[in-house]
Amino acid sequence: MKYKYRYIARFLIEAKTPLAIGTDSLMLEQDNPVQRDFNGLPFIPSTGITGFLRQKLSGSTLFGDEPDREIPVGNEEIQAKGSHVIVSDAFLFDGERVYQTLDTSKLEEVFRHKYENLPIRPHVAIDHRGAAIDGRLYDQEVVYKGSRFKFELLLELEEENDKEWKDILNAFHDNDFYLGSGQYDGLGEIKVIECQERKYVLPKDLDAWLDLSVDLNFPIPESNSYSGVKKNKEDEPEYAFESKKYELSAADSFIHLGSGYGDYETDDANYQEEFICWDEEKKPIWKNAIVVPGTSIKGALAHRMAFYVNKSNGITIEGILEGAEEQLVNEKLTSLGLNDFVPGDTIEELEKQKETLEKQLEEVKAMSFDLDNLYEDFVTRENEDLANVFGKAKKGEEDQGKTGKVIIKDIWIKEGDYQELLFMHNKIDRYTGGTVDTEGALFSEKAFTFDSAQLEIKGDINVLENENFKKALADLLNGRLPIGGKVSRGHGILTGKEIA
Repeated sequence: MKYKYRYIARFLIEAKTPLAIGTDSLMLEQDNPVQRDFNGLPFIPSTGITGFLRQKLSGSTLFGDEPDREIPVGNEEIQAKGSHVIVSDAFLFDGERVYQTLDTSKLEEVFRHKYENLPIRPHVAIDHRGAAIDGRLYDQEVVYKGSRFKFELLLELEEENDKEWKDILNAFHDNDFYLGSGQYDGLGEIKVIECQERKYVLPKDLDAWLDLSVDLNFPIPESNSYSGVKKNKEDEPEYAFESKKYELSAADSFIHLGSGYGDYETDDANYQEEFICWDEEKKPIWKNAIVVPGTSIKGALAHRMAFYVNKSNGITIEGILEGAEEQLVNEKLTSLGLNDFVPGDTIEELEKQKETLEKQLEEVKAMSFDLDNLYEDFVTRENEDLANVFGKAKKGEEDQGKTGKVIIKDIWIKEGDYQELLFMHNKIDRYTGGTVDTEGALFSEKAFTFDSAQLEIKGDINVLENENFKKALADLLNGRLPIGGKVSRGHGILTGKEIA
């Protein structure tokens, strides 16, 4: 018995936001399917949970060697170190049982049937002109908000160390507990519903340890309930992320958030998604809501913040364009080798150079200037001020990219809290006053309005207090920054105030 001290805990966790646990499987109808287990149900691999712990407790030696550590073969002086922490996969929980074994006996149950077809979220990147960027449209499958999972965590030690065990348990009770991808797109936020833990001291507790079942459906005998420790005198926990909440209203406007498809009433429906609420008896209740994606608000704030960043730095369009054409022409002449042109010494050489020059000059005259490239360093994530807040994607293997520091959560507006309206559109012939009889000239759309909804923004306190970010957010709260689609028709105006 090398490891005499065995600490064990079983967690019941809930997805506070939709969860995106990706897989390398290919599917025809979507771009990013979620990971599924042997029952065809979504699950959270143990590596995802372990990765969270490694990052959260980066100074701990309990997790053994780093995954990328190379140990030379035959070098006995360098010893590989294994992990003292063992984590199981997290399997779906329906309120009564955990689906951790192969089981096809209840495939017709409503709960399991729901997970056969998960929500698919469309994503598109918008440029500074308000148009979609080529190649940036994709779909992402997500697990329902409110889904619950169970997993087990074991710590094996030679010497007793209650402090490190508590540090591990506390990591799951912080507000930066995220699993899967899309953390800074508002996906993957997790909260602990229940944590049962116990310490076994061997050989004193050997019989109890051997009798412990690995089945997550059974509790740990004589275990303790753990809910995290308070870290300051006011008995308020200190969290990794600062959080600010705002009350929003669309009482004086309509919002349209396109789903990409229509329904039985309209050609263009709003995006809606099912989610799970749990009653007092821990039974799942399925509900439906219109979702205002945090990414939509995040994109709008990023573009508006770019305006304030450039304004504060004294950068204008006129200043960017000044001398740009001359610079581009000079760059083209340099690429053609004309800046260092030396005329020939003979008539024959001059005649040949003349023919070449005429072709090259015609090419210079015909060339077009891509002005978007002029603005890229100012209005996209190539702007360091924007990248420090919202992050930026990698560009090639050498580019490391940058992680964002602000999380804008989705707004969920439940049935009964919003009102949908149907708008009909057609195209009028200005000469006859009648409708134009062409395909696409007559169509309908749905828009909605609501009195009150809550927006939560989490992140680094320095980011939340960034002056340019606060100005962009003030525009949103004062109705000067529309969100969603069809804003050129007057949709998307929100007003609001900070509440916490």
